[in-house]
Amino acid sequence: MRYAPGAVIPTHRHTAVEHIFVLEGSVEDEFGACSAGNYALRPPGCVHAPGSQGGALALAISYGPTERM
Repeated sequence: MRYAPGAVIPTHRHTAVEHIFVLEGSVEDEFGACSAGNYALRPPGCVHAPGSQGGALALAISYGPTERM
């Protein structure tokens, strides 16, 4: 997914694991920032609202649906 500068995904809960590989820029959420070349894991039950202040390109692999909060 490509984040425009200042973009934020609405708060949601993961019902299963999500893997996030940041390819460009930085993605931030309640757990901190993940910059280009790094990986973040969000476990089942994780609630977050990821976004990017400066824009980013990330590969997110999510197993199972998410629930809007």
